[in-house]
Amino acid sequence: MHHWDELLVYDIQELQDAEMRLLEVWPRMADRATTLCLKEAFGRVGDATERQIARLEQMAQWLPAPPDEVICKGMKGLIIEAGNLLAAQGDPEVLDAALVGAARKFEHYGLAAYYTARQLAQKMQLAPIVDLLEQSLAEIIAAHDNLAAAAEGRPDSLHGVAGG
Repeated sequence: MHHWDELLVYDIQELQDAEMRLLEVWPRMADRATTLCLKEAFGRVGDATERQIARLEQMAQWLPAPPDEVICKGMKGLIIEAGNLLAAQGDPEVLDAALVGAARKFEHYGLAAYYTARQLAQKMQLAPIVDLLEQSLAEIIAAHDNLAAAAEGRPDSLHGVAGG
């Protein structure tokens, strides 16, 4: 890559691919969760993912189109890894803990990718893109906190940000 805008376009496209993959996974995670609290938390994260995709689509309108489709191999790998959990049997509490662990990996990967894209957009002084990335970062942080609360069975501490 030769230019900052090329790197930002690549990162935005990679995030779009990652989020589209997650959009398909969250309902499956909710189906496999054994507590209502955790099922609802996965549903809220899925709702936030839809909003994040819409923001990424907005950002893409302001940037040049990438020459090729970008595939997020990192998220693809994490989802493949989580696929083993979705087929697993056994102790419901252990399964729920494993699902939350997989979801946290998704969220941590997303945080790293969004922080990187935000840093690039800041360097390029693209305030509208920075603002959209910051909205998604706030949702991801709230989603992580919500998943932790749901895993501990604390529905009263669930944040409204991830659920919108």
